[in-house]
Amino acid sequence: MAKTSFPGIYSVRVTILLLATTISLSLQGEEYRYTVRYTGIPISNVTITTDTAGSFWQGTYSAEVRGLFRYLFDIDNTYKLTAEPETWKAHRYTKTIREGNFHAEQVFRYPIHGTTNQVILPDSSTRMLSPETRNLFSALLWLQHHNWEPGETHSLPVEIDGTVWGVEIQSETITRIRSGNTRVKCLLLEVTFREKLRGYEFPLRTDYLSKFLPAKGRILRIWLDFSTDTIHRIIVPMGPFTVKAFLEENPR
Repeated sequence: MAKTSFPGIYSVRVTILLLATTISLSLQGEEYRYTVRYTGIPISNVTITTDTAGSFWQGTYSAEVRGLFRYLFDIDNTYKLTAEPETWKAHRYTKTIREGNFHAEQVFRYPIHGTTNQVILPDSSTRMLSPETRNLFSALLWLQHHNWEPGETHSLPVEIDGTVWGVEIQSETITRIRSGNTRVKCLLLEVTFREKLRGYEFPLRTDYLSKFLPAKGRILRIWLDFSTDTIHRIIVPMGPFTVKAFLEENPR
């Protein structure tokens, strides 16, 4: 059967992959399972495992489209990140990409030598970064573990496949939302892509998250339980369509 597309398809893909990188990353030696829903329909299974590798924190995230939805857009990606557990700066990031007919493994390395900050791309080219720059996944880790106060704002340079974006994070209000059968107290965070700071382009096709998430003016809304560093809800608006990701299951 030929694969087709429909409006909002990139929104779904982005949220599938974003969910696989942001929820419950503070735990070690745990496994979590999640479902991503589009217009109320479950479309993807996401598994997250976290552990330590020597002195580094390590997370593995797998995103897989469910059942018949594979005929519309098939994704079976695995991401592995090792990071410093105090600063949450990336050390090594590996993508195993299986999207339709595109299969690839891409390794990004972030050598740690004093104050030098850089990324070595899969093609062995190097991009120099400012000391405060984090890659997308380590920036999300930092967001989870920061001690937020309502009304607080932070600007971060965020590297995505060698390109650096200026991202603003604004903490809004504390609210209670339903998660499963309980109501939890969360802080609403708005993450805005302000501008492209350095226009480096990685020459090889990569995953949909890196290609379609960064866009000037795009706002992600994240509900964070700051008592447990757990993200319970993500909303990604893209044009007239909105994809919502909810934490639905307890850790095993």
